Amino acid sequence: MNTVFLLQELFPCEDSLYKPEEKLDVMETLLCQTDKAITAFIQQQFSDPLIGDQLCEIRAYQAIMLSKENLSETLYASKQECIKLLDQIKKTRKILESLEEEEILALKEKQKEFLPFKQRNESLHQQFKMEKEGLSSEAAKQALSEKFQGEFEKIKKEKDAINKQMDAVKQTFYAHKEQTLVKAKIEASLLSDILWIAKTHILSAVKLEKEEKLGDGKIVISDRTLVSNLKVENVKCKAAIFESIVPLIKKSIAASSIDYLSERGGDLQEKLQNLRFLKEKSRYEMPFYFALKALYKNVLREKIPIILKIRNQCTSPKEPEAFACKALFRPEGGKYGISKDMENEPAMIIEAYSTQEKSALKTSAYLQNFLAISGGLLNYLVEIDSVQHIQYSDQQKSSDDMFDEIPNLTEIEREQLINQRKIAIENGFDSENPFICCVEHVFADMIGNQMGGVS
Repeated sequence: MNTVFLLQELFPCEDSLYKPEEKLDVMETLLCQTDKAITAFIQQQFSDPLIGDQLCEIRAYQAIMLSKENLSETLYASKQECIKLLDQIKKTRKILESLEEEEILALKEKQKEFLPFKQRNESLHQQFKMEKEGLSSEAAKQALSEKFQGEFEKIKKEKDAINKQMDAVKQTFYAHKEQTLVKAKIEASLLSDILWIAKTHILSAVKLEKEEKLGDGKIVISDRTLVSNLKVENVKCKAAIFESIVPLIKKSIAASSIDYLSERGGDLQEKLQNLRFLKEKSRYEMPFYFALKALYKNVLREKIPIILKIRNQCTSPKEPEAFACKALFRPEGGKYGISKDMENEPAMIIEAYSTQEKSALKTSAYLQNFLAISGGLLNYLVEIDSVQHIQYSDQQKSSDDMFDEIPNLTEIEREQLINQRKIAIENGFDSENPFICCVEHVFADMIGNQMGGVS
């Protein structure tokens, strides 16, 4: 595993863009969020980050694989590093506040030098007014104006000189603050896995889910980014700064997801390397079908449990017992079968919706019908759901044409995908006709958190 500098990775900025106090606020916020991320991961609470590249399955798998590694000592050491740096930030903040007070006092002293100019200005204005009243010709008035204009220019130059001195005071104190920040050495050297945990936690923290009820009663979930969710108590941090940071974190996680899966692509590695560049989003993406096919090969090989949850599409997922169909699957003989083994361990959570009523979804007949028509859970995820889904995040709607945008796809492969999509639609597995079901989200969680209250 590589070692990285946390704040340099999370907050890549030019020194001139932000004041030292603003940098310190950002550092404290990011370190607090990193500390929270580590604590959550230790407690096996996995992040559900908002990226926008539609490959949440990769992050779920990666989180589960990380949880299987022996990271306890590393996590606790990283947490202690964050705590130590947060204490260093408090000390640094006191120094900056002291310098701020000194700067204010120094500027107040300089401002006193403006008082005589105010009196001279007022005196000259009165004198000019009195002398002008005694003049009758325009030429005499013009000459008087020019005379006094020269006096006013002298005052302005003297005031400009003081303003320059005030600017020099500000620059001096700014340099002192910058030097204070440099001397504080506020930076954490962490393993790249810990950085990933921090980044995905931040992207999960800013995620805001919004429900929308369509005309037919269907409830759809959309996500948006709310950077104010990163706010830490007693830390004043400008939202605009995080509005520039968060997209960079999203882009880096999207790119690392491609690298992560490509390294584990096996016989599909060549297909995964046929990336398509999305100009508007300024990033590369994998074709959804091949990404899921490669991913679930890894999920099966690692014997990761899968929980399938299905709700009626008009029922809010936030309602108690919303997911009427809930089943745990474990690997057996190269495929996934329904299991009653509730050993608490990390699992891939598949949330889906259906047009069928809640009462129907609750029956064992529904689940058996799902498995019979789909050819089993794994076949459903790899060969059915992945072909009815848009292949790239910039595609507005699923269609046969979407496969044309997959680089280096052969005509035989294209026809095969189109045929599979046709079967998915006919059997009620697509978003337009989810009679059986259609996947809406995938994330990682502990089995114990998800399987409580199963009837």
